[in-house]
Amino acid sequence: MCHRASEERAWRCSCGYEFGQPVDRTLELLRGQSVNAKITLGVFLVLDAGAVFGVIEAALHGFLVFSGVIFVALVIGTTRPIRKLAIARESTRLLSARALPTARVVRSPDPAATPTASADLESGR
Repeated sequence: MCHRASEERAWRCSCGYEFGQPVDRTLELLRGQSVNAKITLGVFLVLDAGAVFGVIEAALHGFLVFSGVIFVALVIGTTRPIRKLAIARESTRLLSARALPTARVVRSPDPAATPTASADLESGR
């Protein structure tokens, strides 16, 4: 899911994924991870917008270096949920393609109404 742990070295990743668990459980974890990343991204975007105005205000008062450091830290913080969201979407896409199709019931035809192969041979067909 997060591609940080190696299956050969660990049985469980820090993001909650256990190697070898069912696809349905993994998709559920990915949906939760995607929602959390969207919320975090929204919060960081609001903070980034506030930081832009703060940088402008601080630059007008001569605090250019300090305001720039805070802004850079927020931009770096914003990239983490974007990366997490991209990984969750890609993993969901890959796992959805591997998911089993929905089971459906197929009725066999009525044996009395269908002629058998031996009856066809006897009649000469």
